[in-house]
Amino acid sequence: MENEAATSSQKFEAQADADQEDIRLAADDFFARMEDFGYFDLLEGHLPREFTLVYEIARVFEDENNPLTEKLAPIIHQASGPPKTPPPPPVPILTVGEEYEARPIRSAADIARIYAHEHLLPEEVFDRKIADRSLMMPVAVPPNNFRYQSEANDYAPDSRKQQVYLLLDTSSSMIEHNRIQLAKALCYAFLRANLQELGIVYFRTFDVEIGPLYTADDRHSYSELVHALIGLDSLGNGTAMEKALKTAVADIRAHDNMRDTEILLITDGAVHLDKNALRELFGDTIRLNAVKIGDENIEVNDAYIRDRVLLGDSEQAKLLQKLYKREEEVEAQRRAGANSEQRRSAIVKELEAIQRQKRTVIDSFRQTIADTYGREIEELSEVFINVPDLELANLFTPRDVRISELKNMSDAMLAALGNNATPLAIKQAALHLQQLELFQESFPDDTGDLGKAAEKLRSELQSMLNDADGTVELPDIELSEQDEQQLVGLLRKTLGPSSQSLAALLRFLWKRLVKRFKRWRRNRRYRPPAH
Repeated sequence: MENEAATSSQKFEAQADADQEDIRLAADDFFARMEDFGYFDLLEGHLPREFTLVYEIARVFEDENNPLTEKLAPIIHQASGPPKTPPPPPVPILTVGEEYEARPIRSAADIARIYAHEHLLPEEVFDRKIADRSLMMPVAVPPNNFRYQSEANDYAPDSRKQQVYLLLDTSSSMIEHNRIQLAKALCYAFLRANLQELGIVYFRTFDVEIGPLYTADDRHSYSELVHALIGLDSLGNGTAMEKALKTAVADIRAHDNMRDTEILLITDGAVHLDKNALRELFGDTIRLNAVKIGDENIEVNDAYIRDRVLLGDSEQAKLLQKLYKREEEVEAQRRAGANSEQRRSAIVKELEAIQRQKRTVIDSFRQTIADTYGREIEELSEVFINVPDLELANLFTPRDVRISELKNMSDAMLAALGNNATPLAIKQAALHLQQLELFQESFPDDTGDLGKAAEKLRSELQSMLNDADGTVELPDIELSEQDEQQLVGLLRKTLGPSSQSLAALLRFLWKRLVKRFKRWRRNRRYRPPAH
């Protein structure tokens, strides 16, 4: 019995250790991603709405069995495949004369360039060599250049890797149904999944205006690009998609190393594009992939149909052109007046018949145009995926498992806010509290235990500031200016502005430091002698 009890106890302890390790890994992942997103760098600015939702959606994209991930897999892993056309050999540009190779002449014009000793040949031999083009001449050639290929699991751009241009719609409609959060998470998942395969990365936003260009060509600029992407919060009106695509092509053409570039466009809009002009602009080396979020469409108006009719050469267009012309002729006859009532009645009936026939053809023509109008982006894209608007109810699956993960993480955060709380622990707890609040907002009727955990965490953070009574003189403590800014920013956003001040925060941290020092002195004073 004792052996069984011991075995059971060992299993329990092993399971508890495994659970604690899972909690630690979950916390490490969350805070590591927040660092990737540039969360702490953005605290002093205006944080985007529902910042942590981007993290939750990005988690979904790591589940290969999730239906949304399966649908978007051709986009997320697009850069992993080989470029459409092979890039040129990665060799440097050399000035003529640095390295030479002996090559036979190609024509009589090359005789002036042959080696000097060739002129010493007998005349007959020389003439025969001219005839069979075997005289030798020096030709400047670049050396073979075998570049070092990094094997690091990190961003290491190379001219032979896939060049990528991210183009993100930031029109005001993207705020609906969490579309902008889905778009950010998709961009992040794409970059993360293809980190080793990526060369230079470009990024722009567009609405009615085109946003600034961000370029990543090393690890630092890559981080800056991700921070700019995740930190987007300003949305505008309109969707200047064609202008954005033309701007992207101009950016690509201006950079010699951006050949074979893949443009990834993410939008929620339906916009009419001049597909022939854009296809010619893309050429053979620029490829477009697109993701459309939601089901927005645009209607074809009569003015557009009339323009298409006047310029078209299809059978429907030719018939409508004849009907428009005949209608104008009959209208002219009606305005000129008829000699008899019978003639006037015949003109009216003919006009009515023409208009009925015209309406029938226009409706048919409208349906033909509507099949492609506003959907030209589908024809231009090598990969086009239309995803429905994101339902948060379907995001956290299974929901009870996610609630349990967050609850355990909350317990770990509370434990970290003990007597030895550090600036990092406070920042992490405040950030996790925002994660809990997002979940509560998404499922207000299904987060009982999580709501209690959030309240405990909020109360603990609030008490830390309320505990500072202002009676302690503030000396210099080891708290960086960045820590000060980040802590004040986090706690102000988490707890509200009522009790927030840098002085209160410093007093709290000083009290913690004093307690820690007193405990160290006590342990040192009464430490038993070593044997």
